[in-house]
Amino acid sequence: MKIRLSISFLIGIIGIILVASGIIIVSYYLWEIHSDKKDNSALREEYTKVRKIENDDSEKAPKIQWYDDIDVDFRGLKETNPDVAGWITMDGVDELSYPILQGKNNDTYLRTNIYGHHSISGSIFLETSNSPDFMDYHNIVYGHNMRNNAMFGSLKKFSDKGYYNTHQYFTIYTPERSFRYKIFAYQSVQPDSFIFTTGLQPGKDYQEFIDKIIKNSDITSPIDMKSEYRIVTLSTCTSDHVHRFVVHGVCIDTYKNT
Repeated sequence: MKIRLSISFLIGIIGIILVASGIIIVSYYLWEIHSDKKDNSALREEYTKVRKIENDDSEKAPKIQWYDDIDVDFRGLKETNPDVAGWITMDGVDELSYPILQGKNNDTYLRTNIYGHHSISGSIFLETSNSPDFMDYHNIVYGHNMRNNAMFGSLKKFSDKGYYNTHQYFTIYTPERSFRYKIFAYQSVQPDSFIFTTGLQPGKDYQEFIDKIIKNSDITSPIDMKSEYRIVTLSTCTSDHVHRFVVHGVCIDTYKNT
């Protein structure tokens, strides 16, 4: 009887420890998410300025061009972290506005923020084999799929095709140029997919690469894609933690900063 009581008592203690550990882990995770959200909001406030024009319906009223939507303080960002390569925004998605970093490898900013501190949500970062000026013909930008839609968490909304109808454009700002992209394809892929190929140049191989993207896309491409077009692939993980969800944008306009 005493042995049975001792075993029951031990099992009870173990159960309490497991529950308490679970609560601590979840609480820490939620705290980190909240902390990351505050840090990202502070980043936007400190290093970007949204340009606004007072309401004026007259024909002479100045219009904000796509490249003037925000003013990015790259000097300040570079002083904070010289690995900053650019800044990304997506039309109609206020929470998708982040600096893009590029580390020595693709693990550098997987769980590290712009300040070099550990972060559950990590950073938005550029494929290490890409040129930091975004002048490659295929650039890949990675970001975590956060449940609160932070980082690239909002990309999962493209599973609803109606979402694409109102969210077709994103912009990447760099110290030298600003690039405007229109989304022409998206799909779920394996981590070793051909999608993650870089170093492509205009020609037959690149055209076949583009054609394969379009063939496997969840939507029909609205653009006649050619091999002289530059594209950016936004990549994030999926809820099954096995596949990757990728969104492809073609550069439709470039503005050289003055």
